[in-house]
Amino acid sequence: MIQKMIFFAVLLLFAANITMATTGKRTALVIGNSTYRSGPLKNSVNDAVAMAHVLKRLGFDVILKTDVPKKVMLKSFREFSKKLLRSEIGLFYFAGHGMQINGINYLIPVHTTIREESEVEFEAVAVGRLLAKMKRAGNPLNIVILDACRDNPFKQSFRNFQKGFVQMNAPLGTVIAYATSPGSVAADGDGRNGTYTEALLKNFQNPNLDIQKMFNQTGLDVMKKTNKQQVPWVSTTPFPDYFLAGKALPPSSESSDKSHVKFKPVQKPLVNKPVTNKPAKPEPGDTWTDPVLGMEFVRVPGGCFKMGQTKAEKQYLIKEAGQDMYSRYCMDELPLHKVCVDGFWMAKTEVTRGQFKQFVKETGYRTDADKKGKAWIKNKHTNWIWKEEIGYNWKKPGFSQTDIHPVVCVSWNDAKVFINWLNQKSEQKFSLPTEAQWEYAARGGTKFMRFWGDSDSQACNYANVADKGSGWDPSFACSDGYQFTAPVGTYLPNPFGLFDMLGNAWEWCEDVYDKNAYSKHDHNNPFITSGSAFRVDRGGSWDYLPKFLRAAYRRRDLTDYRDSFLGFRLTINN
Repeated sequence: MIQKMIFFAVLLLFAANITMATTGKRTALVIGNSTYRSGPLKNSVNDAVAMAHVLKRLGFDVILKTDVPKKVMLKSFREFSKKLLRSEIGLFYFAGHGMQINGINYLIPVHTTIREESEVEFEAVAVGRLLAKMKRAGNPLNIVILDACRDNPFKQSFRNFQKGFVQMNAPLGTVIAYATSPGSVAADGDGRNGTYTEALLKNFQNPNLDIQKMFNQTGLDVMKKTNKQQVPWVSTTPFPDYFLAGKALPPSSESSDKSHVKFKPVQKPLVNKPVTNKPAKPEPGDTWTDPVLGMEFVRVPGGCFKMGQTKAEKQYLIKEAGQDMYSRYCMDELPLHKVCVDGFWMAKTEVTRGQFKQFVKETGYRTDADKKGKAWIKNKHTNWIWKEEIGYNWKKPGFSQTDIHPVVCVSWNDAKVFINWLNQKSEQKFSLPTEAQWEYAARGGTKFMRFWGDSDSQACNYANVADKGSGWDPSFACSDGYQFTAPVGTYLPNPFGLFDMLGNAWEWCEDVYDKNAYSKHDHNNPFITSGSAFRVDRGGSWDYLPKFLRAAYRRRDLTDYRDSFLGFRLTINN
């Protein structure tokens, strides 16, 4: 009886410590090993790099190591252990080969040759060694993620070969997540990331999922993709709710539930931001945060680039879309021409619903959709075709959104009024990007159709697009995790540090649309101010097809046009 009382007292104290730890430091060690001498892996390093990026966005101090031998792995354990002593949350992620021998789980370093079972304990690293260090740190919460149950590369040398990992009991306050169930093998994946980590990257950033639900949803996603051939596994002890990405409030209500522990969200608070001065002489990659809305900007370096459609792109388009469609929709991307732009600041993400809501709340502004009483939407109620429907606007775009999704159903006129308000509030000179600035920024210094390359299969790592998981047809040959808009910054950035430059929501530009604009462009900082009643929008959206989701593709719309895939992002030209 006394032992039970002590146990529950310890558990209550543990829970109390978690409740108090609302702003504590987060530390992560991320390791990805691919270049094994025996059984090299395609995606493990990609997995680790992508996971490190997501964790940094969630406020973690990340130690990233790739293709490490045993000596370096142990050294990184010691570095991680020291940082854990000053942290509230510790997280370890490993992607690579792992195995179990005699009931002990091991992580396999690179440059290792194991000829028989007796050598494993000397050549590999026991998972228990890491768990002991994390337990000693005494953090309220530790998370261990093992995407390491790939098939044993040394199994032909083993007399008693056992697949996968054996289940470990999680110490108090620890979550151990396995890519697959005990005794099973995880898939390396057929895209850029392993099957498990691909799902994990999506769900880790969902502000509405606490840790338990996040791992559960990841497991469901993996089971669906593998037809239940791979079943992820989690071992844990009870602990209060944690929302690593920040629990999002319902769109039109305030939460009165104080029971959830909420750590630092992905998005910074929208109010009471300290004034931060931009660098007097900004360098490429410098960042600045707008003190009014908490909107983050990155310095895009000045430079020259080839604007428009390449010959290889033309061949691709005619092959994919046909000559008739190419002639109707893609001829205004020519001629390919050299353009130079001065350095400028560009928002890392599209303007969010929460940021736009603050503007409306303060000004009482009614958008074009509000005044006209309708907007263009596409969902099951319209039989999945675009229709102009009554009652839709930025607050009701025809699908669910939170404050960290991009605002949509806003016209060019709406964007300009928002900018005028923000300029007065902040004494900055915000604007929409020119078409040349936008394409230069979207390319990120690359020469491909899309900044990540020409491959359709890689799109879902970098953009929210028409993907096979959403049921759009035709679609990209991957699943990005969202049917409609995704929270801004969900996917990997381009080389300039900009998110969602392709996909998620179309973005208004400053230029008047002219089909012959490229023949009229100045060499330096071109900007078209006449030629039609339309304005340019660029970048594609959540339902856009491979042949049109490209840095060179141009769209045009009237200044009062509003639909559920159209938003905007800001620039500063000083």
